[in-house]
Amino acid sequence: MKFKLDHAHWRTGEETKKKYEVLGFKYKYDNENNWYSGEPWKPIRPDEVDIEINSLEELIEFVKKWGPIVLNEDNITIYDDYLE
Repeated sequence: MKFKLDHAHWRTGEETKKKYEVLGFKYKYDNENNWYSGEPWKPIRPDEVDIEINSLEELIEFVKKWGPIVLNEDNITIYDDYLE
């Protein structure tokens, strides 16, 4: 089954940026507005990243590798920051 993939983190540092680029996320450098977090990389949204997960086992492996998720009907969000 195909899902849209996102992550909750609204700004990120270099290490996390490199980690998520493997999944297909893209970022822009925004050092001007990083006063709060000190993390200059901002995800480009909406950036359509798709992932194919066809079994519960694949979903469990994804969670083991990437951490907690929020799963909706057609969307997976990696829960790496605060969500409302």
